[in-house]
Amino acid sequence: MFHFSYDNYIKHAYPEDELKPISCSGQNTWGNFSLTLIDALDTFAVMNDIKGFEDALTKVEKINFDMDINISVFETTIRVLGGLLSSHLIAKELVEKKKIQYHDELLVLAEDLGQRLLPAYDTPTGMPFGSINLKRGVQPDETTETCTATIGTCSIEFAWLSILTNNPIYEFTCRRAIHSLWSHRTRKGLIGAHIDVFTGIWTEAAFSISGGVDSFYEYLLKSWIGFSDEKEYGEMFLEMYELIHKYLKKDNGWHIYANSFTGGSMKNLFQSLGAYWPGVKILAGELFESNEELNLLANYLKNRSFLPEHIYIDDMNGFQYEYFNYPLRPELVESLSVMYKATKDPKLLEVAFKQVDRIRKWCKTKCGYANIRNVYNLKKEDKMESFFLSETLKYLYLLFDPDNKFNRENYIFSTEAHPFPVVSSVQSHAKLYYKKNNKAIRRELRKINKTFDANKYFYNKYAKKKMERPYPCEIHKWACQSFPRYYPSLKQSNMEIVEYTLTYLSPDFKNIPKPRDRFTDFRKGICSYKHWVSASMMGLETDKAFFSSLNKRKMKGDSKIKNKKRKNK
Repeated sequence: MFHFSYDNYIKHAYPEDELKPISCSGQNTWGNFSLTLIDALDTFAVMNDIKGFEDALTKVEKINFDMDINISVFETTIRVLGGLLSSHLIAKELVEKKKIQYHDELLVLAEDLGQRLLPAYDTPTGMPFGSINLKRGVQPDETTETCTATIGTCSIEFAWLSILTNNPIYEFTCRRAIHSLWSHRTRKGLIGAHIDVFTGIWTEAAFSISGGVDSFYEYLLKSWIGFSDEKEYGEMFLEMYELIHKYLKKDNGWHIYANSFTGGSMKNLFQSLGAYWPGVKILAGELFESNEELNLLANYLKNRSFLPEHIYIDDMNGFQYEYFNYPLRPELVESLSVMYKATKDPKLLEVAFKQVDRIRKWCKTKCGYANIRNVYNLKKEDKMESFFLSETLKYLYLLFDPDNKFNRENYIFSTEAHPFPVVSSVQSHAKLYYKKNNKAIRRELRKINKTFDANKYFYNKYAKKKMERPYPCEIHKWACQSFPRYYPSLKQSNMEIVEYTLTYLSPDFKNIPKPRDRFTDFRKGICSYKHWVSASMMGLETDKAFFSSLNKRKMKGDSKIKNKKRKNK
């Protein structure tokens, strides 16, 4: 099934992102960088197809990320960055065994991509934008709303990138984002599905284990396991685990949606993405409840084709579904695979066999395997997701190969099923910086920021000709951008822009910039009192003289407002 799908992708779709298995053509979806090729690369190694791995490796090495395209930070991190890093580790091991020739080409690509992703984290809160342009950075019309999964699903990939490049900025950036997310929990200790990364206000209050949030919990646990010196993420996971059990799990075993502010039930809906949760609970040591939840899913599927995207728990046999498609999802077989490792229960293999039969019977086309548009009439959709090769088939293969190296040895699988070895020694680079006192961290960052030339990356509005901008991500060592780009959306009203300017722009910045000049060089880096407070909480600071001037300006501004109020009275 894997080779049939991959061979057809190479024949009909490569170098585009994904295969269209009905029309036997290709399409770009999440980028324009041969997504399926990168995502499926380590599956060759899991299936012990060394020749296939080497052949695919030579194709991946030709990829160039210097493209003027907007990409999803979340999908690119888990599918592309994770795939490159995992395959790099596998390739290095094969080189040691003298099975292939390899010279760190994947790591070079991963570092380049990591540097292009970093500017997305350049926000007042440290939480990233949802998308970014690989060549030109965050665009002026980019929304400030981001889902929780985007913020919290980077700890594995960014930590490994820091380890392999000996550069702590990636892990530091990710940890800072997760700290910020954690600090914005509601009074109940809950989190929503979407948050504004500028204001820290929840824009969608749904607390769940499903889409938009799911992989955040998964990464808290897997980072705790994967980096054995890691304790902080483990403490976060245990706290969220208790809250999920308290607010989301019903007496019948299904998980629902709750309001993150009140804790009350929002809707009795289960998403098929939530089928990953039993596997997470098994890794956390909870076998009994995990087994019950897997039985619920297996019983639901007894007389059905596939799990639809949404299941209304109060009407299990009804057709009140907003989404009844099946995009070849891996979450169920992932949980089956983890449970089988723990219990060796042959009934789990029966459920997996039936899933294989369903996919072969109803999803196969002449050029691959297609998504199911409707699980009731089994109409196909002309699309084959990259995660079908990266996750679904990989987990199914591991289920039926218990002696596989990746089953026997200590590996954790990312949310995209990319395997990473468990690290037994102290490897958490960012923790070294958190152990230092704040002053030491800030001194170190200030030294770097003095050498940072924002004009290299942004338009120079004072020049007669616009400077051509290279991609805004040439970040080496600790040369991180200290918030040089704040701009209002083009869709905002004049009053909102004025309020924004007073809040975030430097007091020396007299005029509201024209749209073409919104990318502005704020030489001081930290550019308002409010901004300074937010930044200093995250370990960033400018010189004391500048802070003092900001503070005086703020105090003067506050006193003027008070005087005006008194006069009005």
